[in-house]
Amino acid sequence: MPRYQIKVNVSGSWANLCSCPPDRLDAVKAACEQLAFALDHGIVFRVIAFQTEAVVLQFNNKPRRGEPHGWYVPYQPCGR
Repeated sequence: MPRYQIKVNVSGSWANLCSCPPDRLDAVKAACEQLAFALDHGIVFRVIAFQTEAVVLQFNNKPRRGEPHGWYVPYQPCGR
């Protein structure tokens, strides 16, 4: 069964937060949004597919210049 790994970055390094099956992804994304809303500093979440290790989605609550706010599909270099 496919799963997603959720990672979090608040100070320059990525840490594993949790994993979930596809049918729970919307609930996990909503929980990440609530956590970001409660904070007064920037936080980034990534959803990574276990099988391919590709970043499926990313969330920024205080994005840097040129990055979108909220959930988006990040640029994937060729071969990922």
